[in-house]
Amino acid sequence: MRQLFPCWDEPHLKATFNISIKHLPYFSVLSNMPIWHQIGESYEDLIHTFFYITPPIPTSQVAIVITKYYYDRISENIALWWENFPEGKSQKFEFARRIINNITLHLKSEFSEINIPKMDHVAIPNFLQDDISKWGLIFHTEADLMYDEKLDSVMRKMEVARLIASKIVYQWFNNILSSSWSHLWIYDAFANIFGEEAVAKVFLFLNIAIGKIYLCYVYHFYI
Repeated sequence: MRQLFPCWDEPHLKATFNISIKHLPYFSVLSNMPIWHQIGESYEDLIHTFFYITPPIPTSQVAIVITKYYYDRISENIALWWENFPEGKSQKFEFARRIINNITLHLKSEFSEINIPKMDHVAIPNFLQDDISKWGLIFHTEADLMYDEKLDSVMRKMEVARLIASKIVYQWFNNILSSSWSHLWIYDAFANIFGEEAVAKVFLFLNIAIGKIYLCYVYHFYI
């Protein structure tokens, strides 16, 4: 963010951000909040996209994405974005879509006082900064979300679910726990603990047999 505007980049220093972006019409734009409205500016052949004002967040959580990616709306306020590729490859995201939706519903039920207006999941090929998560935006390595029902094992299904769950939980608690850079390990721990719990409950809901296998796996993993 320091490349965009001068700021104090400390987690305990928070501000609201009123973001708008001018962009070419064949690009989509994302930021931390849902789109408020868009204005076509014909004299510049541009679209001016305005976002809702953010709640108080640290500058490290501010993000802007300008992309030609396709997207699939998982629910009213959740979307998965990916690079254009053959139809057969997009089917490998089907399990990830289900897990994203069910993990989010579980967290909304358990922690209803935490409100995140929207969540965009962006799958990026060969993404090296896989630990990046911003308010309302979660970035994934594309391969981490893929599961082939015909070729992959049940353990691969568990791995995909765990990777997704930890990132969503991290997002859920990030803005309420981030008081210092030295405390980052705390919400890393929260993400792991509650992520495992969320996956176990979702797996039990979707498929009892797999859920029992997963609970045994988690028990041995932590013991």
